[in-house]
Amino acid sequence: MLKAKEVIGLPLVTSDTGEEIGHVKEVIVHRAKNCVVGFLVRRAGWFQPAKVLPFSQVMSFDDSAVIVLTTSSVGGLDQVPDVSRLLKRKPLAGSMLISSNGHAIGRISDFSFDELSGKLNGFEVVTGSTEDTMSDPEFVPLNEHILIGRVDVIASEQAVARLLKEATVASGPDATREDSPAKKSFEKSTDPYIDVNTVLNRIDPHQLKVARDGSSLKIEFNTIGSPNDLSIAGYHTQLLSLLAQHPDCSKLVFDVSNIKVLPSVMLGLLANLRKKVDHLEILNPTPDGREALKILGFDKFMTIRDDHT
Repeated sequence: MLKAKEVIGLPLVTSDTGEEIGHVKEVIVHRAKNCVVGFLVRRAGWFQPAKVLPFSQVMSFDDSAVIVLTTSSVGGLDQVPDVSRLLKRKPLAGSMLISSNGHAIGRISDFSFDELSGKLNGFEVVTGSTEDTMSDPEFVPLNEHILIGRVDVIASEQAVARLLKEATVASGPDATREDSPAKKSFEKSTDPYIDVNTVLNRIDPHQLKVARDGSSLKIEFNTIGSPNDLSIAGYHTQLLSLLAQHPDCSKLVFDVSNIKVLPSVMLGLLANLRKKVDHLEILNPTPDGREALKILGFDKFMTIRDDHT
């Protein structure tokens, strides 16, 4: 397991000639896939254009270097567009970890990933906005109760409860007091780096319409248009709760008639849910949505069809 901060600054060394071809400037994360897909490379000299190293071109990591195949392992931003376009997104380090009801938990200061697959393992989270008030990093593992959004990282109520419990244990018996640091660190923050609009955008508990039919659950979305990260986090929390209430459910049917654009985070949620049931169906996607699902291979593990009855 590697931390992003351990990799940033390391030189890239080719395995065939031992040549140093640059240094890691940034770790590039695909938020919907929960994995590292490459690295932004800084090269020596003035006015040198940035390069990108796809994760697939990495042979190994050690304490002093990232070993790559050859000098051609790195390419220009236009040569690796699928990775380069992610540089326009907000970096994962610096994102907020917030609860599904909009309360700020802390800021992600670092993240860890598997050095063989690139899969994210978890985050280091700190609270406080100044050096004097900043807490020690707390490791938060990435699991089904954590959703990486386009802007922030969303924790379900179950994840927040576990984090609060761990903070209480770590802080000792006084941590249950109302004025304890452990308790305060999970209260709504007023730090200036929090997006107030995001915090105030509360989750609507009635945004899903659910109908039971035997061992199937049909779910319709009351949100119209393109749901934001917090709305998707709300779906995530409510769907996990539904599956816990209906353990015999073997099929989930999603009617996405009201969803005009399927954000990548929502696609990640659907991919995660396929592990929970035997069968998934998507009803009434837009033509663009249907095309996106097929390009990403979703039609290989779920049924996609129109049903306007």
